[in-house]
Amino acid sequence: MPKFNTHCVDCPRLASHLAHVRERCAGYFARPVPPFGDRQARLLIVGLAPGMHGANRTGRPLPATTQHPAVPDPA
Repeated sequence: MPKFNTHCVDCPRLASHLAHVRERCAGYFARPVPPFGDRQARLLIVGLAPGMHGANRTGRPLPATTQHPAVPDPA
């Protein structure tokens, strides 16, 4: 398995989208989001669509927020 690379451009369409996000939103992470969690987990969540104001902003999928009713308040 290849090593994860936050500068990967293997998918030209996604690389172009992320470059555009970096231009428009200079403070955003806007790179491939690193994996995290237990490598032996029995559940895998794969995000296929760019998370414009989620993972593109923070660098983490499903960041804790109160902006969506399905996500509990972290407080």
